Amino acid sequence: PTPSSASSEAQGRRHGRRGGGGKDKGKGTQGRRGRGKGKGKRGGPADSALKRPFVLRTGPENVIWTSGKGGVAFANQTWFDGTKCFVKTLPLSGATDRAIYELDREIAVYDWLKPVQGTAVPTVLSVSEDHGVPLLFLRDEGYAVATRRGYDKFLSLGLDAAKGRACKALEMIHKLGVVHGDVALRNIVVNDDGQVKFIDFGQSLAHDGKDEELREKFAAKMKSEMADLSMTIDKCFEKHMNDSIRHRK
Repeated sequence: PTPSSASSEAQGRRHGRRGGGGKDKGKGTQGRRGRGKGKGKRGGPADSALKRPFVLRTGPENVIWTSGKGGVAFANQTWFDGTKCFVKTLPLSGATDRAIYELDREIAVYDWLKPVQGTAVPTVLSVSEDHGVPLLFLRDEGYAVATRRGYDKFLSLGLDAAKGRACKALEMIHKLGVVHGDVALRNIVVNDDGQVKFIDFGQSLAHDGKDEELREKFAAKMKSEMADLSMTIDKCFEKHMNDSIRHRK
């Protein structure tokens, strides 16, 4: 679902008045100067095809929003009830039925993983929606290993501890019948205490274990995924070792 033209026009008029009292009529773009009939400094969203960065959206009053970049689905750092978190959502321009379905599906997987939230996956603080677009609030659980800070913290654990903690977290996920689907370094986070968790379940598969044939297929997928994770971490440490040797030379 996307905002109706009527609500879009209402938003346009509201943003136009906020800028300088002009009547935008929903034909402005969200930028420094609206292009509607009004002369407000901020035009309003015109329709669902609007291309713009994610700057501010209406949401729960206990959320402090910060700026972020638009995309098909993205996580934007913010605060929820005084807790540092990320909100995963869609820009209005990217809120197609398919994109909304995929984000709803990820929310369902996090709910399925509720027993291991805070230990193997981030804690879900809240689930909400804005103009029919889902908002998934996740506690900030650390740094992605694909970032410099996360990479350094992950390496500081040592190969055995890093691999052991990551594999343990993935094993907990697997025991609940979920295959992550993308165990890349960008989807592994490590915090200051050395805890390792997995994020981004957009490509995950889940089952309840009742179908024997499906259970066998999932078991094979889980075994393959665990091997992929082990190989990914080995390559990460091997690259670091090679880089260190090269720098010494």
